[in-house]
Amino acid sequence: MIRFIVCSDSDISRDYIKKHDIDLLPLVVELDNTQYRAYRDITGEELCRLLLKSKSLPKTATVSSIEIADKMRVHIESGNEIIMVTMSEKGSGTFNCAQLARAYLEEELERKLPISIVDSATFSIAYLHPIYDAVTMAGRGSSRREIVGFLNAAYAKQQLVTIMPDLTYLRRGGRLNYSSAMIGGVLGIVPILHVHGGVLEPIAKERGMTRAIGSVLHIIEGKCPSKELRRAQLVQWNREEETETIAKLVEARFEVEEFLPTVNPEASVTAHAGVDFLAIAFAEANTSAGEHHA
Repeated sequence: MIRFIVCSDSDISRDYIKKHDIDLLPLVVELDNTQYRAYRDITGEELCRLLLKSKSLPKTATVSSIEIADKMRVHIESGNEIIMVTMSEKGSGTFNCAQLARAYLEEELERKLPISIVDSATFSIAYLHPIYDAVTMAGRGSSRREIVGFLNAAYAKQQLVTIMPDLTYLRRGGRLNYSSAMIGGVLGIVPILHVHGGVLEPIAKERGMTRAIGSVLHIIEGKCPSKELRRAQLVQWNREEETETIAKLVEARFEVEEFLPTVNPEASVTAHAGVDFLAIAFAEANTSAGEHHA
């Protein structure tokens, strides 16, 4: 059997974890000298409420290689294969910790182990979407090699575009340089970011949310000239109205095979992105798994 391990940065739902018996690595979030494990100790909604009241900014920490090795060992001793998918290597140390964990176990057990580690090169629901198809493929009997090949191809095409008026959280977390983050401090200027090469980078800036929404639609059209989307979904904090507007516009302008309900992020992503943003994850229909629908 193939077992999947994912990080809390995936914004995977608790129901999906339970239904498909997925192993979750809960990253650490620290705020006001208190540490929490995402999913385990605190939800995204609870962290959002704390951040709105706190004058501090959160810190995050990855899971240690020893903890990852312990999770892997359980599956290996049960005779399973493992596919571990992490958030972007350039945004977290989890990918490298996973490689160290695999090497440690292989030395301990004195053999090469059936463990594949995939760098999603993205974040949040853009990280999550190909996992849906990978889990379906595993259920249909696809091999670990086939699934990893699919994941690498899918993540190369996966898109994430974010409207983020306040870039303070990203800058403080080291996920955006200071000069880029300063864009968000200009009155009335709304930064738009896009994941490129595994990092969030500014792709546009507009004066006001209405123009920003129009710019996002233009960006999606540029990334998906066929106007056929395999899957699309929005994630947001405190931007319900704008999110609903984008969802309606995307549905009107694109053929979407699967438009998933809008969600709020879990604690790990909230700690990085803050409490005032919206993002859309999508991929062009002919670049994804096609028949491997979740």
